[in-house]
Amino acid sequence: MGNAGVKKYVEQEYPALGRVSICRKLPGANINSANYLIGAGGRKYVLKKDTIIPRKRLELEARVLAFCKRKGAKVPEVLPTAKGAFAGRGGFLLFVFSKGKFFSGNSKEMRSFARELARLHEALLRCPVPYPAQRMNARLYNMLSPRELKRMEKKFSRRKEWAAYFSALLEASTLLAKRKRVLARPQLIHGDLQPGNVFFAGNTVALILDFGGMHRGDALCELAFAAFRFSLFDAKKLSPHAIKERVMRFAKFYGAHDISFAQLRLGFLAEIFSRISYIMRQWQKTGKSVWACDFPKQANFLECVLRCS
Repeated sequence: MGNAGVKKYVEQEYPALGRVSICRKLPGANINSANYLIGAGGRKYVLKKDTIIPRKRLELEARVLAFCKRKGAKVPEVLPTAKGAFAGRGGFLLFVFSKGKFFSGNSKEMRSFARELARLHEALLRCPVPYPAQRMNARLYNMLSPRELKRMEKKFSRRKEWAAYFSALLEASTLLAKRKRVLARPQLIHGDLQPGNVFFAGNTVALILDFGGMHRGDALCELAFAAFRFSLFDAKKLSPHAIKERVMRFAKFYGAHDISFAQLRLGFLAEIFSRISYIMRQWQKTGKSVWACDFPKQANFLECVLRCS
């Protein structure tokens, strides 16, 4: 849909906003969605079109966000259509525009985000919206076993940009297969808390973005993923000891005083390896993967954290 079509859609579905004066596609977003900046009635909005998530799931996502916002979490404000639903035809959601900058790596931003994550998890724990328990394509995220990996080795070696990571993948798979996993009570979690999904105003969290990967899972595993992803922001400058200190400081600000670095490390490795397993399964089945470009980044995180103990 072009800008003219988007403008017409907004004026039809959200007549209370008035005439649309600004309508342009924004750069960024991911491969499964597109964002448009909308100006109407002297205010700005962001219209998101999702090409993957079903409309019913988008409606539930918006209801979760509305609940969390009422509980004080820093989440996007979603506007309903004239008919009262949040998700419009064609997979659209309209958000109130919010300014912000991305994570710069400083400790004050880390502290603010850790505390906001705790507030978000508390709201999601209490949320009564019957959101689907599993992430989309959940089966593909099941972690590859060492045996499955070894069966893929020959085909895997044909991709030279991936082959260098095989030993790290096998090490992680073996480590994770041996762990004793004790899950906390499953609750709704964000699903992708990384620096590109958080806006800051000054050194304070302004908004936590992109809830498309939301599902029921272990909040402590999500804490581990967020702690490492933000701590690894400038990992090339950091020693394993410095990374460990950052991760534990993040957990402390979150309020998880009894969790060990070993637990956080395993939680992060499990989430990263699940994402790598998704890419590799998709690639093995079809010869391509929509997230293949993401593989080196995820594998680098895996190697970096395997060196931390």
